[in-house]
Amino acid sequence: MPDTLQPGVRLSVLPTDQFKTTRISVHFMAPLDPATISARTLLTSLLETSSAEFPTQAALSAELERMYGADFGIGVNKDGQVHRLTATLSVVADRVAGTDLLRQAFAFLQSTLLHPLLPQGQFDAATFARERENLVQYLASLAEDRQTQAGLALQALYFAAEPKQAVPSFGTATAMAAVTPAQVLAAYHQIITQDQILITVLGPVTPRRCASWPPGWALPPALLIRSPSASTGR
Repeated sequence: MPDTLQPGVRLSVLPTDQFKTTRISVHFMAPLDPATISARTLLTSLLETSSAEFPTQAALSAELERMYGADFGIGVNKDGQVHRLTATLSVVADRVAGTDLLRQAFAFLQSTLLHPLLPQGQFDAATFARERENLVQYLASLAEDRQTQAGLALQALYFAAEPKQAVPSFGTATAMAAVTPAQVLAAYHQIITQDQILITVLGPVTPRRCASWPPGWALPPALLIRSPSASTGR
């Protein structure tokens, strides 16, 4: 049973000595809403490439290399009526690295997820434009991927009576091209203050150590008050 760190934020630790790495996943879960899917997808690219502490993709990559080549990625998926945005960081286990990489991994995730690059309170304009264009081109290219198109066609057919279920978890090229900076900023505030958050840790770790990672899963002061819906399991 996951431990509650604060309302709407739970921690699940799965100790195992089977692996030489530790994987930390932070899942942000919200009711499926086609109107927000594209903004949430674009948000993953923005959070994955920069933060206030690591303002460029090169700086962020250098930090991952410093952590013995840690692997970091953020993606989206659907689980029934739930849209899930997941950030995953895999690092070499402390016993193998001979250093406290787990603490560094927690700090990295806090930096990237809780302190994004927001000059003047908005996502960096150049980064936003670049990542949106990249996603528009990628989603448009899927039209040439027969396997993907077959899967999407089957999904549309299966969920003919539930249109929102037929929408791809990552959105469409047309919808992505129309996403605005304000919509992505709103999506960010939603995942932090309203989404159900589940943090899972898998590897040679202990629940006690993970539950006490300094400085803890602390939200920025402006985001400390979460919406009541975040703790009621919408």
